[in-house]
Amino acid sequence: MFRNIVSNNFKDAAAVENPLMSQQNYTAHQIERLFYLYPYRFYQGHVFHLNEALEARISNLVLISFVREPITKALSSYYYLRQRDFTNPNHPTKHKSFCEMVDLVSEKSTCDSFDLDSSQLDWLVGAKNAKLDMVEEAVTNGKLLLFPTEKFDSACVILEALFQDDFRDCSYHTKINASNRPSEPPDEDVIAAKRLPWIEGDKKLHDYAHATLDKLIATAFKSREDYEHALMDFQKRCVPPKSSDEAIGEIQNKKLSLHQRLRGAARIIIRGK
Repeated sequence: MFRNIVSNNFKDAAAVENPLMSQQNYTAHQIERLFYLYPYRFYQGHVFHLNEALEARISNLVLISFVREPITKALSSYYYLRQRDFTNPNHPTKHKSFCEMVDLVSEKSTCDSFDLDSSQLDWLVGAKNAKLDMVEEAVTNGKLLLFPTEKFDSACVILEALFQDDFRDCSYHTKINASNRPSEPPDEDVIAAKRLPWIEGDKKLHDYAHATLDKLIATAFKSREDYEHALMDFQKRCVPPKSSDEAIGEIQNKKLSLHQRLRGAARIIIRGK
């Protein structure tokens, strides 16, 4: 969804770099070369990580990352892998329950993100058993904008406020790339998810993303009222445009309503006589 927003705003100046083996980690030198070789100003993809991006010698580099509540993410990842057409039919998510998948990955010494899920903290930093310290330092220094996905609309209005020339309009009309999973997962799945080895570390990362949101709002807006006003305006812009049939129906309803009011007014006038 965010890729679509970036594409709408940056047009030909944005690129998505996602190889089939997206566990690749682009080095600082490779990131520098990307900006040297190509005309793109905005790169996005799973191949970019904090440890190498911070080492890249690029002026005014700003990094953006979204993090999710880890249990919800693990469940979503399971259903995403299970339901998508291009997952290998022999993949274990195709024939194992979520609880069985938790047992499977928990028994392994290393967790492959495309077995079920993996640590967001490790993925963001670009190292195994990563610590939150590097993330906190990058956020404090203004190098990294870290957003919780539950506050996606807030992230959009913050980006519009901070980068008015680049993110002119972050509004969207439909949510895409969403897995079709139960709105209320079974209790046993939630309990099982808590056993995943990376959950505690990711929970700290997710909590930190929420904790820093108010600071970003204070940086982007003069007051809380300005932020609330911008958020309301943004959400109005996200309302899907009406189809022609809906528009015609609405016009007919308005005409009917007007006719009814005129009839009522006429009765009042007659009675007045």
